[in-house]
Amino acid sequence: MELMFLFTKHLSKPYYLDQLESASRRIAMTHHKHSEIEHWRTKLLSNYYGEKKILPVLTHLSSKESRILFDLRLPLPDHSYCQIDVLIVTRNFALILEVNHSPLPNLTKDYRFMHVNDRIESRMPDPLSQAELQAHQLTYWLTMAGFQSIPIHYFVVLTSPASFIHPSYGSNSQVIHLDQLLTAFQSLDRLYNSSPLEEFELNRLCDLLVIEHTPYQPFILDRFHLHKTDILQGVICPECSNLPMKRVHGRWYCKSCHHTSRNAHVEALKDYQFLFGERITNQRACAFLKLDSSTAALQILNEVACEKSGLNKTLYYVFNE
Repeated sequence: MELMFLFTKHLSKPYYLDQLESASRRIAMTHHKHSEIEHWRTKLLSNYYGEKKILPVLTHLSSKESRILFDLRLPLPDHSYCQIDVLIVTRNFALILEVNHSPLPNLTKDYRFMHVNDRIESRMPDPLSQAELQAHQLTYWLTMAGFQSIPIHYFVVLTSPASFIHPSYGSNSQVIHLDQLLTAFQSLDRLYNSSPLEEFELNRLCDLLVIEHTPYQPFILDRFHLHKTDILQGVICPECSNLPMKRVHGRWYCKSCHHTSRNAHVEALKDYQFLFGERITNQRACAFLKLDSSTAALQILNEVACEKSGLNKTLYYVFNE
């Protein structure tokens, strides 16, 4: 029998990471919130990089009618969320993968993982506890959805070669390195001879998981208690990161490094989208891009927007994704 392995929810860059990157670019380094934004940006980027590293290994896994879902965020009745890096669902069991690529800078006495960087040993949050919590939350969610009989397992997968398992974990087989994942999955798969799910039930479950997924897309200014005036306006030079660039005869000119560009405004408008939303008026575009002419702003918006709505002063443009 040919075994199937399907990616039901593919890996993609988190929208929240785009928001954090835009905020990091648009908040002055001297601002009291910049370090906090950078902390979360670095954390999320590291996690995303770890998931990208695990992707090639997952393509080699095989099990009876397996499905894989990246970055699930499932709502719970208490208004919290079950957040899972990688979920593998088979007809026999579900497997949570808590991907860990690098440590957080925060320290507590309970952190048991270590990371080596420039010969310095630092401690990091215990991802095994996180995986255990996710397993409990997923069990509850599945029960509420009518799938009570699915066994749930979890692994913490270390994707950074600089990470190693603290001796306090002993020989815990639930904490593994990336190169052990294939063997660990196959060993787990061999434990099951019967399948609690029929194929149509597996498909129904995975469809429900995708439908119930609720991505984290906060209004970033509220998230960090920022004001619109905290956001640096203008087009950022792609060469030296100076701002603002000046629009001269259809081109953007950087006074700092003398670089010119025809489309440097594209990244600036993406920043606007991630910070303020997908809609923009001609007046706001003119102000954000620091243009002297509303006609130039109108020309740019007609190029980058996928639709527009409203009339006259209420006219707004919707960005292309």
